[in-house]
Amino acid sequence: MSSPSRRVARRNTIKPRASRETETGRADNLSVSRKLASELLDPDRLGTRGEGWFVGQLVLGLLVIFPPHQFEVLSQVLGVAGVIGGLGFAGAGVFDIGADNLSPFPTPLDDSRLITQGIYGYVRHPMYAGLLYSAWGLAAASGNPARLLLALALTLLLNKKAGLEETKMTERHPDYLEYAKAVGRFFPKNILSKLPKS
Repeated sequence: MSSPSRRVARRNTIKPRASRETETGRADNLSVSRKLASELLDPDRLGTRGEGWFVGQLVLGLLVIFPPHQFEVLSQVLGVAGVIGGLGFAGAGVFDIGADNLSPFPTPLDDSRLITQGIYGYVRHPMYAGLLYSAWGLAAASGNPARLLLALALTLLLNKKAGLEETKMTERHPDYLEYAKAVGRFFPKNILSKLPKS
């Protein structure tokens, strides 16, 4: 028969379950940390894994958390430029589409024509684009978080509306598919190739 002191010693060598799980978790975390460090510092694979994207993500993430004061001035300047550019885009869209083709609804008019010239040679929806440029510009210039969220909501809404409109335009104008491949929805594609040659 074992003495009480030996039983106590044996009991103390058995670790509680929670303690064993904690040690296992630490070992797993250490293993993951070593693997990540090895991945990040592998000189043989440097420059082949898209490190630039990671660095950009890291820098922009830190700038979101700790923005430099100069960004306020830059965002105000870019914001005002966005508003002015947006108004110009929207105005050119109204002018180029013409009063006989203009409708606020996603369903085209029965006698609508497919317009691909003027501002429509750069973007398929210049009035929506102008509205978005102005909304984002105003949000950036004001620095108002509510305006940023509303600009995002407007972007989502107009993107859906434009998609519905394009489905209906394709039904009415089969050439629309080719036009859509060549011209961006809200932002110009290959803008340098569309500029007049001197």
